[in-house]
Amino acid sequence: VLVRLAEADPAATAFWRMVFALPVFLVWAMLERRGTASESLKASLDPRLVWACVAAGFSFAVDMTLSNIALGLTTMTSFIILVHLAPVVVVAVAWLWFRERPNLGIIMALALAIAGAALLVQSGRVSAAPRNAMLGDIASVAAAFGYAGFILATRRARLFGSTGLISLISALACAAFCLIFSFALGESIWPPSAYSYLMLAIMGVVCHAFGQGLSAYAVGSLGA
Repeated sequence: VLVRLAEADPAATAFWRMVFALPVFLVWAMLERRGTASESLKASLDPRLVWACVAAGFSFAVDMTLSNIALGLTTMTSFIILVHLAPVVVVAVAWLWFRERPNLGIIMALALAIAGAALLVQSGRVSAAPRNAMLGDIASVAAAFGYAGFILATRRARLFGSTGLISLISALACAAFCLIFSFALGESIWPPSAYSYLMLAIMGVVCHAFGQGLSAYAVGSLGA
């Protein structure tokens, strides 16, 4: 909802989301380092951690840009349902990559979720659909793959580092990719009003710093 309230361009919205999340992640990373044995920052930056964070940042940039485009084309109901197909991708790839074999309960839950999503999307079409709703739905599904990539790459990074540092590096990478996407799409990088900045700040702190930050913490002890 905040994406629509901000009224900024899609990739630019994702860029500012990262910008406002960065101070929170910086403080988070500093607090984590205070609670651990003294180790140089260079020593803690395992190349495998860095590359996984860059992959997470790229994946999230794709997810956010496509999500923000989809929100302008399709209904909120269709977007929310389709973009949350990401767990299907996560389960499949985690099975192959991390050898996290899903149990019968997870498989049954996914099957029910997909069937329910299909029914809800179809029922949402009873009313007049937006002109480019199908394109928006496709962008939503593609965004789901981007978010799945973010979760899987973050899971990989958590094998080598702490939540704050991983979130900080991935957010920096994501901001850089979003900036590139914004220029490539010919967007205006600047939000249109002070109200837009406020919405983007709330999005950055609440939705990303705490939402995705806690997700990054969770995948360190839970399966992807």
